[in-house]
Amino acid sequence: MENRFPRSVRFSFLLVSVILLIYVIIQAKQFLYPLAFGFLLAYMLYPVVNFLEKRDVPRILSIITGLVIVIAVIYGAGFFIFRRIGTLMEDMPSLKKQALDNVDVFLQSIQATFGIKDNKLEDFLRDSVNGMFQTGSQEFKQMFMHTTGALIKILLLPIYVFLFLYYRTKFSYFILKMVNDGKRLVTIKILREISTVATRYMGGIFIVAICLCIMNSIGFSIIGLKYPIFMGIIAAIFSFIPYFGTLMGYIIPFVFSLLAMNSPMYAVAIVVQYFIVHLIENNLLTPNIVGDKLQINPFFIIIGLIGAAMVWGVPGMMIIVPALAIAKIIFENIDSLHPFAYLLGPKGTKRHALSLENARQRFVKIKNFLRKRKILKE
Repeated sequence: MENRFPRSVRFSFLLVSVILLIYVIIQAKQFLYPLAFGFLLAYMLYPVVNFLEKRDVPRILSIITGLVIVIAVIYGAGFFIFRRIGTLMEDMPSLKKQALDNVDVFLQSIQATFGIKDNKLEDFLRDSVNGMFQTGSQEFKQMFMHTTGALIKILLLPIYVFLFLYYRTKFSYFILKMVNDGKRLVTIKILREISTVATRYMGGIFIVAICLCIMNSIGFSIIGLKYPIFMGIIAAIFSFIPYFGTLMGYIIPFVFSLLAMNSPMYAVAIVVQYFIVHLIENNLLTPNIVGDKLQINPFFIIIGLIGAAMVWGVPGMMIIVPALAIAKIIFENIDSLHPFAYLLGPKGTKRHALSLENARQRFVKIKNFLRKRKILKE
């Protein structure tokens, strides 16, 4: 049967629907993003729960066991961070004094090197440092004043995880009942692929974050940075954000070292450590622990990160990559949506990629070309 509406009208309906969906997502973010985190954490715990259930452990006991393990790690780290923030607030006056001394040393070095003394620059730097520490103190105080709402969300998170794991079979049957009989096999395939990818990604990224916590803390301790474990945990938390996470995490200890330490060599050492950690994470930890199951085009990951940051902030940046992976799995298994799966995936650019195989093939082509021109001898 032909469609009763012209293409322009259908496109307008689609555009209005997308705008309304984005509006609802923004307005309901305080409810939706804890629910999304609970959904992903449930997938992270699923292997543990499934392992225990296969050994005749009751489902409720299996879920509680998995939750206890995660709560011990996450809530322990959170408690440590809040304790260290309190200590940091107490040390604010001495840190501020050290930062102002560093500004004086910097200005003196400029004057000694170039013979220039700029009073406006001095006033600007001093005002910036004073404003930074004053703003930082106020933000810490506001954070402690608003911990009640955050605490409610944190306490609800294990409940969400428990319910997702407990009712996972019921949710699956509900989805199967919603589709036609001819599409049930495809639906089962989609659900299994989503489970595999989400479980591998969430479990892997959690292990990578723990490894980065250890590496960062050991590195900062060797460097001699103040609050090394606290700074190591803060830097590692951002690793849940792809591509930019490690860089964003290291900006905090880098700026802190410039302001609160008595030598710029601390900042130089942190930059060196960042490149070492980034190299280890990209070439050793992430490929071997997380794997390459996502297969998402980097362009759309970056676009997704920017869009998610605009909608949900940092929580959105942490959620967007598994959300794109789930969307790609759905697109791959529905014929009419295959073009979108191709667009999200990395296919189509393999021959242009910077890889050893492509470099070898180009070398062979150049070698054959030179042989034909009799420039190289057989």
